[in-house]
Amino acid sequence: MEKQWITPHRPQHSSRWSYPFNIFIIALIALTTAWYSLNLTPLPLFTTRASICHTPLPPIHAYGPLGDDHPALLRAGKQLERAIQSRWKKGTIDSINLAVVTAHGSVWEISQGPLRPNETDPLERGAVDRDSMYRIASVSKLFTMVETLVLQQKGVLKLDDPVTRFFPNFTYVPYECPTSTCVPTEPITLRQLASHTSGLARDLPAGSATNWPHERSGGGPPPINDLPFPDRDTVLQSIAATPLVAAPYTAPIYSNTAWSLLGACNVQANKLFGEDTSPSTHWELLERDVLVPLGLNGTSFLAAEELKPRIAVGSAYPGEVELDFLDFSNPAGGQFSSLHDLAKLLTSILDPSTPGAVLTPYTLREWVRPMHAFGDDNNEVGLVWEIMKFQDSYGTRQRIYQKYGNLESSHAAIAINAEAGFGVALLTTSPQSQTAPIIEDAIKAFQPAFDRLRQERAMTMFGGAWELPPSRTRNASEARISFKQGSLWLDRLILNGTDALQLLGGRKGASGRLWWTGSDQFRIAVDLPGYEGCLGQWATLDEYGRKQGWAINSLVFKGPASHRSLHFPAAALALRRKL
Repeated sequence: MEKQWITPHRPQHSSRWSYPFNIFIIALIALTTAWYSLNLTPLPLFTTRASICHTPLPPIHAYGPLGDDHPALLRAGKQLERAIQSRWKKGTIDSINLAVVTAHGSVWEISQGPLRPNETDPLERGAVDRDSMYRIASVSKLFTMVETLVLQQKGVLKLDDPVTRFFPNFTYVPYECPTSTCVPTEPITLRQLASHTSGLARDLPAGSATNWPHERSGGGPPPINDLPFPDRDTVLQSIAATPLVAAPYTAPIYSNTAWSLLGACNVQANKLFGEDTSPSTHWELLERDVLVPLGLNGTSFLAAEELKPRIAVGSAYPGEVELDFLDFSNPAGGQFSSLHDLAKLLTSILDPSTPGAVLTPYTLREWVRPMHAFGDDNNEVGLVWEIMKFQDSYGTRQRIYQKYGNLESSHAAIAINAEAGFGVALLTTSPQSQTAPIIEDAIKAFQPAFDRLRQERAMTMFGGAWELPPSRTRNASEARISFKQGSLWLDRLILNGTDALQLLGGRKGASGRLWWTGSDQFRIAVDLPGYEGCLGQWATLDEYGRKQGWAINSLVFKGPASHRSLHFPAAALALRRKL
C-alpha cells in the first residue's frame, strides 16, 4: 500500500500573539539581510563535526593466528548465516560459495546450491563445494594485476612504463581530436591501464548503436555488443582509430580494453626482458608466476571436458561457461576460479609471509592504496581496486578494497579490509547479481568481530599500566596506555620524574596516541590545537630531536605478552607492566 503523507493538524494560535509575532519575524529578516549585505560574508549554515585521528596499528595477524572459536567470530558467523539464508529463501540465487578469510585462512565458509540448477536428475544437478569452479568475469583483473606486480618485482617491467616500451607502434587518438591524424604527446602507462585512468574506451572495437534513439544496442563487451571476442591486432587498430574518452590521468573511465592491453603488455614484456621467455600467453604466464606458487588448482580459462564436473552453471544463461574470451580478452574477464583459490589468494594478500606468496611487503604497500577519490566521499579507485568506505565499531570509515565481476549468470567478488585484517571471497550463480549486498552482509557481520579482536590483541600486547620504580640514580617512570576510538592512547607518560607528554605537546594536559611505524615500534603522536584529524600529528610526527640515535618520541615493545617490556630508547629507560 502506498504511503500517504498527510499534513498534521496545527492548532490555531491566538490572534493576540500572531500580529506582533509576524512583525518581529519581518524585522528580524530585514536586519539579517542588511547585515549580510554589508559584511559580504556567508552565514555559517553548515557545521562539520571535528574528525578524530585513527592512528595506525600493527596488523592483527602479527601476533599469531586467530582462533575461529572466539565468541565474537561465532556470533558474526551466526549473523551472516541468517542473512544468507534470508536471501536464499527468496529463490533468486542458484548457488553460493562464500568465505571470510584472514591471513591464516578461512574463519567462516558456506557452500550451498546445485552445480547445474536446470537439471532435474539429482545426480546431474550435483552440489557446489569450495572446489567448484565459477566464471569470475572482471575478478580476472585481480589475477592480472598480481601478475603485473610479480613482473615488476622481477625487473621485467615497471608500472610507469609506457605501452610503447613493449609495442613501439602503439598509438591512440588524443582526447577531443576530430581525426585520427592527431599525434599523441602524452604516454599511456601500465599504471594508467591498471587504474582505469588511461582514457581508453571501455570495449573496443565498440558495437554499433544502429537504431538509437529508438533502441539501445551495441553496448557492453563481447558478445553482448553483438561482436566476437577480438584478437590483439584488431584491438590495437581500433585504439589507433578511436579518440580517448578522457585525457590520461583525469577522471577514471572503466575500461576492459585497458586491462586486456595490460595483459598483452605483461606477455610481451616477459618475451623481451624476462629470463624465462617460454610463456607465450597470459594463461601460461599466470600459471608460472601465480597459480603454481600459490597452489591454485581451480583456475582455468576454458571449460575443458575434464573440468566440467566441477563447473557451476547458472540457470539464466548456462551457455556462458562455454565462452572462449581468447587470449587477448582473458586478462580482463575470461577466467574461472574456485573458493579454494580465491581464499588462498586473499590470504597471501593479507600476509605476504604466507607460504608460496608471490608479492613482497613493499609491493603490497604500493598496491593496496587509493589512486583517485570520487566526489561522493565514499568511493575511490586504485590499481584494480573499487574502494568503498565502511564505518567500523568506532565510527571510523575504513577502506574496503573490492573487485566485482558479473556475467549474465555468474557473479564474483573479492573484498579486503586490509587495516582490520580480513577479506571476503564470493562466488554465485543467479539470474541477477547480488554480490554487492552479500558482501555488505559479510562486512556488517564480521567488522565488529574483528574490531573486538584488534582491541583485545592491542591491549594484550601494548596496553595497561607500565612502571619503572625510582632508584638512587633516577626518579620514577610510568606510562598508561588505553584503547579508545580504535586507537592506542597514551594517557600518561612520566619519564625520570618529568611529564613527557607536557614537553612533547608544549602544554599541560597534552594527550598522545601511539602511531605504529613497523614491527613493535611506535611514535608518540601528540594532538595539536587548531588541527582536525591526523594532519597535525602527521606533520609533526618526526619534528623532534634525537638522542642516542633515537627520536625522543620513539618507543619500542619487546618480548612476548607474558614478559613484555616498554622501552624509551632516547631516555635509556625500560618499563615493565604494573602488577
